[in-house]
Amino acid sequence: MNVLFLTPYITDFSAYDLWLRPLGLMQLAAVVKSRTSCRVFWLNPLDRYAGLENLYDPDDGRGHFYRSPIAKPQCFQSIPRFFARYGWPLTVFDAYLETLPPMDMICMTTLMTYWVDGASFTLDRLRRHSPDAVTVVGGILPTLMPAASKREIRADYYISGPGENLLLKLIQRIGGRKLFKPRPSRIRIEDFLSAADPAYPLLTSRGCPMQCSYCASRLLNPEFSERPVSAVIREVRSARRSRRHFVFFDDALLINKESRFLPLARAAAEMNLCLHTPNGLHVREIDSVSAHALRNAGTRTLRLSLETTSCDIHVRDSNKADADTMRRAVDHLLEAGFSAAEMETYVLWGLPGQSLDSVHATLDFVENLGIIPRLADYSPVPGTPDCIRLQDSGRLGRSLDPRHTNKLFHLLQTSGYSGSDIRAVRTRCRGIISRVRNCRSC
Repeated sequence: MNVLFLTPYITDFSAYDLWLRPLGLMQLAAVVKSRTSCRVFWLNPLDRYAGLENLYDPDDGRGHFYRSPIAKPQCFQSIPRFFARYGWPLTVFDAYLETLPPMDMICMTTLMTYWVDGASFTLDRLRRHSPDAVTVVGGILPTLMPAASKREIRADYYISGPGENLLLKLIQRIGGRKLFKPRPSRIRIEDFLSAADPAYPLLTSRGCPMQCSYCASRLLNPEFSERPVSAVIREVRSARRSRRHFVFFDDALLINKESRFLPLARAAAEMNLCLHTPNGLHVREIDSVSAHALRNAGTRTLRLSLETTSCDIHVRDSNKADADTMRRAVDHLLEAGFSAAEMETYVLWGLPGQSLDSVHATLDFVENLGIIPRLADYSPVPGTPDCIRLQDSGRLGRSLDPRHTNKLFHLLQTSGYSGSDIRAVRTRCRGIISRVRNCRSC
């Protein structure tokens, strides 16, 4: 039985590969390969390292996707930006398909809800190659928007939430028990990374114990669970033979740090690694010990989760970080040896009820700290309190179009900000970044 695991194209106004690796799909493919005798195939058109040497910077795993301009969906016609498909040129995609045998099953993940057109396009193109394949769609879209996923993407099965058990049952129903091995074999997720990719995606926990009003972590993973640190260390030691950059995919890396992150950091300090935390660290968890652990372990990308200094919004985000907590965290990181220019913090803007004055006040605070702000454009996440608030206000429809959760659509159409307001915030943020980077004493 031939089973293909598929990552879809992105369709959006902009997209950047900030270590975008389909870790959940990789884990699912590894489970099927380990537990069954199915022939497992892998297709990820977002992989910039798969024979597209001119498309990647081989340094640490970040870079620009190949971009193909396409027509905008009707609901985006009023947005004065170009729209594009991100991923391999179609000639490369089709040429790769020619190397594959016909598939019996295609398992496609979905990423952002508003990338629905890219997902539908990708699966439709696969049908030309394997018209008789059973198609399965999982990931974020069917989990957060089950009705919309069935409306927008034509498939035989839709999996909401973690998919390991459901997919194995489906394989058994189609192919029978004879496909299952008497004893699982050991499969590494590294088998699904291109050899040239310098970055390894690492997950030490699933979910997050916080209950921020804008975040879907609790919806995607209702229970916060942690991996045994010994298993994580073994995985790192195995992967470091071919890779040096390790990217944490955790939503809550520093929670329970004494039993998980700190032992891992001590082990990493002996391996000469480069660590990256693009998801943002909980500022409340950064004390002197964890700051030194981050530094000694070889952290190269350090992103913090300040989000905002607004007291009203802190009530809605589990009071994750206030100004005093942020100052203390920055002081600890400076004492540990990080420079101010090495620290970045997310500034979330466009939240329901968030004023422009609040956004500028947060940028004022970050500028006074002397660290780099990274604007995080809010996009409504279906099922979260903030998205429901927008629906209650009438700014979003009850029967939500996945495209209307697009971050740029929200900023321009439903946030209440004007185009000049948005340009002013972005310009100011770029100015702060430039000043921090050019500061000789930072």
